Amino acid sequence: MAEIKFYNSVIFMSVAVAIASAINLAMLFRYIIRSRAKQTAIFMLCGCTSNKIRRMYIAEIGMISVTIYVIFALVFNYALLPKLTLFFEYIKVAYNFRVYMTIFGIYIISIYLFLNIVILFTNKRSPVKMMKERGK
Repeated sequence: MAEIKFYNSVIFMSVAVAIASAINLAMLFRYIIRSRAKQTAIFMLCGCTSNKIRRMYIAEIGMISVTIYVIFALVFNYALLPKLTLFFEYIKVAYNFRVYMTIFGIYIISIYLFLNIVILFTNKRSPVKMMKERGK
């Protein structure tokens, strides 16, 4: 029973790291959104709605996030996990496909929520203000 609690706490820590990395990625993407103020202003002047711009940003970060998650899940599963079995006997059983998919789901949902919040607060300005601010 103590081992089950230990492995559950390890998985809980993995979920916490996934949420923290989603927040970190959303904050880093805020810089990208601000540096693209002129491009966003041009899109808005050409008739692109803020909802379409938001979906474009979310699609971009979604592709990046899925790629990053798949690469590092494979690295963890095939490079780190065999070495960890020397110290933790049942860690391969604890990290099964269902756990990977659950952590992935939490990671994607967290990125989606935090990125929507970041985009909402970053793109409140009018296109003219965005063009002027970028020129400074």
